[in-house]
Amino acid sequence: METNIQTREITPSTFVLDQEQRVRLSKSAGPNLLIYLNSVSKLLKGDNQFRPTVNLDLTLNGQRLLYHHKDSKYLSLFGGGIDDDDILTAITREIFEETGLTPDKIDSIQYIGGDYLRNRPDKELRDGYTDGKYYFVFKVQLNSSVQLEDIVLEDSVDVIVQTETTPDSLRLLSAEKANLVLGLLGP
Repeated sequence: METNIQTREITPSTFVLDQEQRVRLSKSAGPNLLIYLNSVSKLLKGDNQFRPTVNLDLTLNGQRLLYHHKDSKYLSLFGGGIDDDDILTAITREIFEETGLTPDKIDSIQYIGGDYLRNRPDKELRDGYTDGKYYFVFKVQLNSSVQLEDIVLEDSVDVIVQTETTPDSLRLLSAEKANLVLGLLGP
């Protein structure tokens, strides 16, 4: 089901993950796992080969949320780069930047797995990363109080799509990313 949603420009400086939210979401994701993943992310940033990113399989009321970026022919998972922050902050910041939803609208975060995709020769990777992106993939369950109408997308996004949470719905992504995510989810 496609839904057009209002858009707005985001100022990341307006996002803050307070300590109470950090503790609640860390428990959901597993604090020791987050410590380990943050270490991996720092190593990746240090060698400047693979840009670490979070990719979020957002679920709302039993439906997967995907979005369409105006410059793409594929649907996408929500997410983005892990800049100078830790993984938990990157997850919640990306959800806020891309949907306008604050951390209190997240019920749970579950790590699915990680893998990298090499750069296509025709694609230039920003920030000096030479080989591609490393994808940390998480399943994120949004609070049942969230309505689709509550989501306010970035101005570069033109539509959000609700779909089944079946593996087949991931085939709406680019083939490379669909194969990566499906491989992490397993049979």
